[in-house]
Amino acid sequence: MLAVGVLASPVTLLAAEQSCVNVGKRNPRSELDRFKQAPTGFLNDIRNDSTKISGLVSSFVASDPELLDTVKQMIASAGTAQRRAIGMGLASAAAQCANTRPSVAVAISDYVRKMDDSNVGSGFQAMRQVQPVTLPQVTKPKPAQGSALIEGEFGEKLTDPFSEPEIQ
Repeated sequence: MLAVGVLASPVTLLAAEQSCVNVGKRNPRSELDRFKQAPTGFLNDIRNDSTKISGLVSSFVASDPELLDTVKQMIASAGTAQRRAIGMGLASAAAQCANTRPSVAVAISDYVRKMDDSNVGSGFQAMRQVQPVTLPQVTKPKPAQGSALIEGEFGEKLTDPFSEPEIQ
């Protein structure tokens, strides 16, 4: 529980929302912890394989969205092609989270946008064209058209004088 007046970071809020994938598809906690301890070690192990880098980032972030800060460390030591693959992995994680945890998908998109890394951003956008992320839109209900009734001062039903007239 947060104390009054204390702001939580977006990543802390993401951790409270848990994983975006089913238990069977999550990475083991030991792997996630190992990634958190040494993200560049994973990058060195799969240095030139963009598909593996993308898949690793996608599965780790979808398993534990709190790892976004760790991905930032990984990006700092990555080359151009690797950063693009990381962006693709983040887009894939956002797509996985869009249906189950839309707020996490939005946070991932915001994270990439705020990172302001053109290579990560281009990988993210390229993957979103292949695997689009559809986030639910919050819209206000449309007011009734025509002779919509409103309630007057004493409970009587009145016609809204600003509504469009009904066409019959």
